[in-house]
Order: sequence, then structure tokens, then C-alpha cells
Amino acid sequence: MDALNGNSQLVNFICTQEGFEANAYKDSAGVWTVGFGFTGKMHDDRDVIDVRNLSLDVAKQELAYRLTALLDELKALCGDVELTENQASALASLAYNVGSTALSKSMLIRKIKAKDFIGASDEFQRWALCGGNPMRGLKLRRHREAILFLS
Repeated sequence: MDALNGNSQLVNFICTQEGFEANAYKDSAGVWTVGFGFTGKMHDDRDVIDVRNLSLDVAKQELAYRLTALLDELKALCGDVELTENQASALASLAYNVGSTALSKSMLIRKIKAKDFIGASDEFQRWALCGGNPMRGLKLRRHREAILFLS
């Protein structure tokens, strides 16, 4: 699951799924956010709330930095199952959006551990809800992730 060796594919895929904001703003949940959905602290230790005029290049570097840690978490969740680069990228995109903790006990991870990759791809749509309601944008994103997972 070394999808960041050629990280441009994963970074670019997530960039197409996430919106980009150069200046910190409060998201719909009231959380300070910047770039491609960054919250908390940037890897250079700046608080997100203080970020202004973030360049696209710096945002992509920050995303790559965050994805390195996320892929390590996902590798631990999947155990000995070796994922292809596309499977790891699709799973990372989902986890980046919903959090690896939320996925940790999911049926999707159980199906991956059982090497039921078709069944795992079907699980992506279970993560297309916002506040318990289906969301068109999330349904489309999950569909793109599932296609990438199976490719």
C-alpha cells in the first residue's frame, strides 16, 4: 500500500474530490478549515485559522504530508492484505473524507481483510450520507472511489 511513492495520482484524485480554499473559513460544522479540507494544525505547526493566501502548490504538499500518515493508519487497519495502488488510493480518499477511525470497524475494512474486493467496493456507497441523509455529491464521490478501487 505504498500509494505515495507516485503520490501525484492520489493527491490529484483527492484534489478533484475536495474543494480548495486559499483562506481559512468556518465550514458547515463551524470548524476552521483551509486548503483541501485541512483542519487543526498545518504540518509547519501553523493553526489553520491563521492561514491566508495558501497557494495550490503548498496545499498539495500539505495534502501529501497528511496522506502519508493516513496511509500508514490504513495499512494498519488492513493488516496483511496487500492493496493495489488504486485500491489504496480509493480507500485513502474515503478515509480522508470520513476519517480512519470511522472506518476502523466498518464492514468495508472487514471485507478487505477477507479479500472480498468486489464486496468492499459495494460498501463505499454506505458512506454517502450527511447527517443521515443521502447527499448527491457524496454519492458521486463514492461511486468514483469504488470505480478506482476496482480498477
